[in-house]
Amino acid sequence: MTIDIKNPGAKAASLSAGLLKASQGKFFQPARIVAVIGDSRADLSWLAANGGGRSTYCVSPFAWLEFLTGGTVTIPGALNFGVAGETTTQILARTDTAVAAAVAAGAGAAIGFMSTNDRTSGLSLATTKANATAIEAKFTDAGLAFIWVAETPRGDAAHTGLRLTGTQLANHVEIRRWLIERAYYYQNVYTVDPWAVIADRASTTGDAIANYLYDGLHIGSRGAFAIAVQLKAIIDRIFTPIARSFASAADIGSASNPYGNAMSNAQFAGSGGTAGSNVTGTVPTSWTVGTPVAGLSVVSSIIAGTGSAKLQLAITGTPSIAYSKWDALKQAVFAPTNGIAAGQTYRGFFPVEWDDPTGLNHISPYIKDDSNVRRALYNNGGASDPFLWPTGAQSGVIVTDPLTMGGAATFLEAGVHIQVGPASAATITVRFGEPMIARVAPAP
Repeated sequence: MTIDIKNPGAKAASLSAGLLKASQGKFFQPARIVAVIGDSRADLSWLAANGGGRSTYCVSPFAWLEFLTGGTVTIPGALNFGVAGETTTQILARTDTAVAAAVAAGAGAAIGFMSTNDRTSGLSLATTKANATAIEAKFTDAGLAFIWVAETPRGDAAHTGLRLTGTQLANHVEIRRWLIERAYYYQNVYTVDPWAVIADRASTTGDAIANYLYDGLHIGSRGAFAIAVQLKAIIDRIFTPIARSFASAADIGSASNPYGNAMSNAQFAGSGGTAGSNVTGTVPTSWTVGTPVAGLSVVSSIIAGTGSAKLQLAITGTPSIAYSKWDALKQAVFAPTNGIAAGQTYRGFFPVEWDDPTGLNHISPYIKDDSNVRRALYNNGGASDPFLWPTGAQSGVIVTDPLTMGGAATFLEAGVHIQVGPASAATITVRFGEPMIARVAPAP
């Protein structure tokens, strides 16, 4: 697309703000908002929540991407244009609507995750390529960087019915190769390759490594994390990382600072909090460390730092009930000096780190009011559908989707659910940095 740099207005309606600035000769960086379009693997990255919003799922590469980037980018559920079961033909038919919404929101990039349904719907290889080319062009012509998640394996030893065979298997791996190649030839187009980290390369049927897909088709937590690691390398190239301090004693919500931290004790001061049964140690004032399922014990401790603090929970034992969730940590009620009211919108930012855990199924921060809740990296699985947590020591910032206050709007609550896995020995050490519940401010 050619732009007259002396008269960019003719194209302004279809251009993102970032590209328009570039057309006017200004140095620019794209806005740190990312949209997602695709099939069920995009759709299932968010769960519908009350109040018209969404909670992020622990099988979401995009929620893990927010975690790994420390909140450098935001990937809001409102810009998730994933629809389960759709082919690229169906996705193309609604791409204009998705592009318009992404541009209106100021998005600087979009991620595409699609085409596996083309194989089971009998679409030709040429049709898939033509559709993908057109979808990509609609986003890049609007000034958004476009990132492909190349095709993932299908099936494994436990889910043999999801495997592809014959021509469709050949087409599937060809689409994966073709999407990777696009990044070599087209500006503002990038690709990540999950096959490199999820596939059983010795499999002649294109199987995934065990436990990286949770049902033979959809990405599990470990697979989602592996994809997010690849995405982060691209995001760090497009968007300069932002160093963020999520809480400070000076940045507290008030009438003169209405968008400051809404939490009353974000820095884990004092030791007057509430400890549940089977919880020992120190609990910071106004916080509660909840009672775990029988068989588990928790040691709570405050790790002081220079101008900052962390709250550590050391969880050990054998749970009496498999796949049990509990309120491991919460601050029951808080309100800034200027009050909270219906219609205000908040997001939660929770710095979290953990050692290599055993028996962990999720660490899921949340914020909620009288009638609405937003969870992040939530695990809705159980014994028949275990979404195994990523292995190894990790750290980042878990971010909730926006929550708009509804109902009586009398309180906000922040907390963290922890879910253990099967009824076997668990060893989980998790540390929480100073969280922030930030009221979403209008664009500056």
